[in-house]
Formats: sequence, structure tokens, C-alpha cells
Amino acid sequence: MTTIKKDAKLPFAVNRNDSRTLVEQVTGGLRTAIVGGRYLPGDNLPGSRELAELLGVSRIVTLAALKKLTEEGYIEPRPRLGSVVRDRGVKVWKGRILLVCPDGDDCFFQNLCAGELRDQLSDSGYLLSEVVVKEGSDGRYDFTRLDAALSAKADFVICLYAREAIFRYLAKRQVPYAVIGEVEKLPRGAVGFVQFDYNGAVPDFVAACRTKGVREVVAVYWHELMCNVVPALKAAGIKVTAVNAAPDVAGGRIIGVQRAGLRLFEKLIAAKKLKKDAVYFFADDFLTVGALAALSYRGLRAPEDLKVVTWANRELGPVYPRDLTRMEMDELGAGRQAAAVILAYLKTGTFPTGVAVQPQWCPGETF
Repeated sequence: MTTIKKDAKLPFAVNRNDSRTLVEQVTGGLRTAIVGGRYLPGDNLPGSRELAELLGVSRIVTLAALKKLTEEGYIEPRPRLGSVVRDRGVKVWKGRILLVCPDGDDCFFQNLCAGELRDQLSDSGYLLSEVVVKEGSDGRYDFTRLDAALSAKADFVICLYAREAIFRYLAKRQVPYAVIGEVEKLPRGAVGFVQFDYNGAVPDFVAACRTKGVREVVAVYWHELMCNVVPALKAAGIKVTAVNAAPDVAGGRIIGVQRAGLRLFEKLIAAKKLKKDAVYFFADDFLTVGALAALSYRGLRAPEDLKVVTWANRELGPVYPRDLTRMEMDELGAGRQAAAVILAYLKTGTFPTGVAVQPQWCPGETF
């Protein structure tokens, strides 16, 4: 079992750059250690003097932290024994896991996948906390919150999506981690990975194009990490044009991408540049929402006026009167699949290999 092991050292450290006070950090670190099962009911915490020496803080800080934990009911001072952890009837976790996410709350797939992953791990006895590590406008990542979370001693870290800067940071800190994302080989320092294979349904799409005699596909996307149908279509002898909708996501990812799809197709319709003999593939379902809105406003329909195939999230696919032909990703299924792999590693110490999460090809009425 790669779960919690008791150390001679404390399972957390203080961070002088943390926005929290030293008392808050020490209190939080001890509280997390108790809830996480590093200190069990009946165990003795180190005394205030020993805590101060181990953490490099004053005894005033550690006394205040122990007082706070006593008030909260986590510990009980006993003569000659010191601070003893109380049995509060709360769940004792097998370990504490951090989920590092590079995107904010407006990433729909991330939210559902992460939520299912959290629920699966929680049901199996692991405490999972999410930490957002975003890339700034200058291209640098802000690791402040991750630093604070790691100071409380996580047993394991899961990185959602492929971000090399985050991988390098964790490898430098020698933190055990795994990746769930767009990776094809093991990142440096990682114990394993689960691949997001966004192109998993592309062969089915190409086969459908060949069966229907499609000669041209217009691939509409907005981010380079999305499903890429271009190489496979070209290899099949089908002409393909890639169009970047170039959304402004500063005010929100979802609304920004939808508006980009709307604006792009308003322009194409106004300029009479829609290719009615081509198939339009949208690498993002929010782009599809905007494009379909533009078509509907002009009285155009799919597939009569435009053949449409879209990438789609199962829980939030575009709503259209006809069943959309799509590559459908199951966000909750992805979370369950990733959780099963992580739990297998935590139980056996061996990370399963060759695991990929990919979309399903769903033939519909729009192509």
C-alpha cells in the first residue's frame, strides 16, 4: 500500500511566502495531519518546543496553534502526556491527494472529470483537494497555491492535462505524481499516466467520410490541443481546410468560444462562403453552439444546408432539433476510469500502463 507512513519529521512545513500567518499554517498543517490519519486518536502530538524547533518558528506560534486545535476539539491537553489526539468520530483518511488543475472554473470537462475523480477517491478513503495553477499573461505559472498545499504534505499528486512547466516543478520538488492528460510518454518524475486520446474516434469519422464520398472537410477549432482530424483526412485523400475561430476567452471560456463560432459563421454566411458540399467538423462543442445559432438565425439547417460533425461533451453537448453526428467524450466516465487506475496504483504500488480515455463515435442526422 502506498498510503500514509508515519515519519520522525513533521508531515508539513511552513512557507514564509504564504499569505497565511505562521499560526494559521501550523494549525492547518496539524489539523490536516490529524484528519488525514497521520496522527490517530490517542496519539501524542510533538510538544510546543519540539514543534517550534522542527518548523523553525517561535514557541509563541506553536502554543497558539495547539490552543486553537484544542478549542476546535481535535486535541486534548493531558498532564504528563501533552497534546493527545481526540476521537471525534470523524472519518480517518488513508491519505491526502492533490489534484492540480491548470484551468479555472469555466472548463466544463475539467469540472465534471475532477468531480467524479474526487468522489471515487473519497469513497475509497482518500482525501482529495483541488489546486488551480494557472498560466499568467506573461507565460509563467503561479505556484503560490500549490506551494501552500504541498507544505501540508500531500501523499500523492495528480496533474490534470499536460503542462510541462507543472511537471518540471513537481519533479524538481521530488513530489510523487501521475498525469491524466494529453501525453503519450511518461513525463519526467511521474510514476505513470492516463492518456486523453482526443483523436480516438477520428478513424470512424474518416471511414464515414469515405463511405459517403466526402471530398472536402472544413475543420474548425480554437486550441491546438483539440481533436486534430487533418492528418488522417489527408492520408485518406480527402481535402481538408483548418480554420481557427480565434476566440477572446478573457471574459470567460464558454461564452468566448460560443461567440467566436457565431461571429465566424455570420461572416461566412454574409460573404456567401459556406461550402455546402463540404463537411464542417467542429473540434469544440461550444464552437458548434455558436455556429448553429448563426445558421438558425439565417434560416439554414443541418444537414440540408450544411453537413455538421462535432466534438461533444456527453453531459453538455449542443442542443439541436436533429441528433448531431459527433465524437462524444464521457466526462464522468473519464473520471471513473482515471480513478480506477490511481486506486490500483495506491493499492499495489504499480501504475497500470496503456490506459487511454477517448471519445465514442456517434452517427447522427447532421451528416
